[in-house]
Amino acid sequence: MHVVNTRSSDWEQPNIDLCAFITAVNAIKSQYAIFREEAPTTILPYQNPNILLMWKASVRTHEEALIELTH
Repeated sequence: MHVVNTRSSDWEQPNIDLCAFITAVNAIKSQYAIFREEAPTTILPYQNPNILLMWKASVRTHEEALIELTH
């Protein structure tokens, strides 16, 4: 894909519908201020390479988040 030259005719047929997932993520973001700001984020070491742990701290509130992504 090219940022300027790509046209809708270049698009592939989607094979997955992410609408429900995006709706759920947006609902979480609207519920917690920490996910609506740029804030310090640190990747935490973890022995399992299939798990990514991230810690995020709000600069405006006392909120913190521990985010786990698994593969």
